[in-house]
Amino acid sequence: MNRMLILVRHGEPQMHAGKKGKLTIAGEKASIELGQSILSETPKGTTTTILSSRALRCVQTARAIQQNCGGSIVMANLRLFKADRLTIANNQSKFSTYIQSYAALGIESPEQYFARIQTLIHHQKGDTIVVVGHEVGLKIILSIAANIPSARPLRYSQQHKLLLRESSTDGTIRSIQI
Repeated sequence: MNRMLILVRHGEPQMHAGKKGKLTIAGEKASIELGQSILSETPKGTTTTILSSRALRCVQTARAIQQNCGGSIVMANLRLFKADRLTIANNQSKFSTYIQSYAALGIESPEQYFARIQTLIHHQKGDTIVVVGHEVGLKIILSIAANIPSARPLRYSQQHKLLLRESSTDGTIRSIQI
């Protein structure tokens, strides 16, 4: 079974607003434009499901995308389990700190996270699945499924369009192509 998978980092949050920060005006605008872009690249007559983290900025991004490309929004836990234990150490990115420290901190491994998200994706209906999430989780998906190095930061409202080839029996992602 072939489907399009689009990974989107949430829009730009207001700075110093804490974990529950809303999107900035620029973040809202970029998310709406992203929805227009997704619509233009999605074949007519296909269905879209937007799988969104429950964080406010992800929900706002998902709704802005939905305004243009339609489809349904499904809320899911897209954060790493126990990620609140993760802090940035030694001026490294969150992803680098995570990769070096997840076992010691009791945070789920990249493989555990990927397996959980892969199952979520498999159970969604639609020809196009848009995943609106957080940088660390999206980097895990890109690094494991698409073998893309994850040294660079993902920009806000940035999309990564992938062709997803799944096993029709168990949902295992067989390959992803950009």
